[in-house]
Amino acid sequence: MLQRTWDKVPACRLGLIGDHPWARALVEAAQLRGGWLRACAGPPELLAWAVRLSAEVATNSEAQAVLSDTELDIIILADALPFRGQLLMEAVQLDKAVLVIHPAELEAERYYVVQLAIEERRFPVWPMLPHRFFPGLEPLRSWLRQIAGQSSWQLEASVPLADNSVSVSSGVSPQLTDSLLGAHPLWYWADWLRLIGGEVAEVYAVSDAARLDRPACPLTVTGRWEQGGHFVLRFARHVAEGFQLSTNHGTIIWQGATVIPGEYQLSWRDAEKQDTYSGSSDGVWAAYADWLLQSGPSRGLPPQWLDVVAVAEIVQAVEESLRRRKAVSLLHQEYTESAVFKSRVATLGCGLVWAMLVLAMISPLVPQVLYLIPGLLLICLGLFVLGWLAFRR
Repeated sequence: MLQRTWDKVPACRLGLIGDHPWARALVEAAQLRGGWLRACAGPPELLAWAVRLSAEVATNSEAQAVLSDTELDIIILADALPFRGQLLMEAVQLDKAVLVIHPAELEAERYYVVQLAIEERRFPVWPMLPHRFFPGLEPLRSWLRQIAGQSSWQLEASVPLADNSVSVSSGVSPQLTDSLLGAHPLWYWADWLRLIGGEVAEVYAVSDAARLDRPACPLTVTGRWEQGGHFVLRFARHVAEGFQLSTNHGTIIWQGATVIPGEYQLSWRDAEKQDTYSGSSDGVWAAYADWLLQSGPSRGLPPQWLDVVAVAEIVQAVEESLRRRKAVSLLHQEYTESAVFKSRVATLGCGLVWAMLVLAMISPLVPQVLYLIPGLLLICLGLFVLGWLAFRR
């Protein structure tokens, strides 16, 4: 797993592209912890906010001016979809350290491309997942460890969809709105599934739409985890946000915000005791800034790019289930440089084997082709040795 490639940065120089409220909240928290907003690009309202925050900030109307700034340590990509994905690909080509609003792109292929670039050139790219820094995750994971190994997990979750009649101007609202998420809440809840139960083995989805191209698309997803247990996710309007995880050992109930930072209450009940934890959005962006700048103790569960690759695979499987109207299994392929190399070598090896079979079949007509088979065998052996030398640990 790729970690940050620099030590503690006393005065980290930040660049901001786009006016997403979460990015503003993070930059404001970073300013209080040694960060410095040096460059900003976006609409006039964003540029006016940046000047009020830091008088020395360089404001630009074009995103390329920020991307090409060689003095920036981290660039925050907070533009709207689909421009966010285009900016990410440009930043990846320039080997920039990037923090990007999730989801960066709605097509899974882009996530694989970015992951391969990270593995090859070793520069950091992080997704912004605020729920990873909810203080309630610590007691939740503590309780999950107590029931680890049980196969009778049953998760039931409900997530409210966007209400276009509600106007939200800050990233602290518990309402799920198009302006904040920019995509279906499943893009966030797929990560919650992995946090709660590990890798997902199978999903089955029901919806009126064939694709999740609208953030307010009603959806019901059922499935199971690889380690056992089942889940049911319901995305609909006017439902209470939260989830309940029932096991033979006890019950975990989360009531309130799960995606957008807000107030929530977490409780644990079993035959012997009952614990309750109340949380809010307070401290989420401070914890995020502490981790990003390495200016304080590590809190939360910082996401890496491989996490959103897995999220994209889950969303892709859900959309495939909607099209095919059947359950879809997830394979969880590795998209690291070594895994891709081994896959390509295996494909080439299979091709060489087929070539040798064809040569053997036509040898009665042209006996001279048999002299090619030892050469093909040597090529196969050379590929095997090359792979062992390049990726041995």
